[in-house]
Amino acid sequence: MALQVRILEPKIIRFALVGGGCYLLGLALLYVGTACLGIHYLISMAAALLLVNLVGWYLNRKWTFGVANEQPAMELGRYFLVNGISFLATLGIMSILVSGAGINYLVASAIVAMLMVVFNFVIHGRWTFR
Repeated sequence: MALQVRILEPKIIRFALVGGGCYLLGLALLYVGTACLGIHYLISMAAALLLVNLVGWYLNRKWTFGVANEQPAMELGRYFLVNGISFLATLGIMSILVSGAGINYLVASAIVAMLMVVFNFVIHGRWTFR
């Protein structure tokens, strides 16, 4: 089965809008946790990711993919499994970019977000919200 992602497909636009909103929320949480509360950037990032994933699941379920089935618990489990993989990859890449390459943690967060969006859209569209 060939993989095709049309850039102007309404679902990917909605997914990008949900992701962008969640990214901004996560960025704000990362900044507040790290700069204002003095929490290590990886712990701040982990907490932000957990919170925005709940928000993202709800918005993607209702708005992006328009799911109406009666199995939200199953979807939530799949959503968190996919995002758990993304979560671990995000923390690993963040660590490499910040501690290894010396990139500012906010800039590194933007880089990681761009890397993960395509993976998440494809897997959520084909598996999580089927």
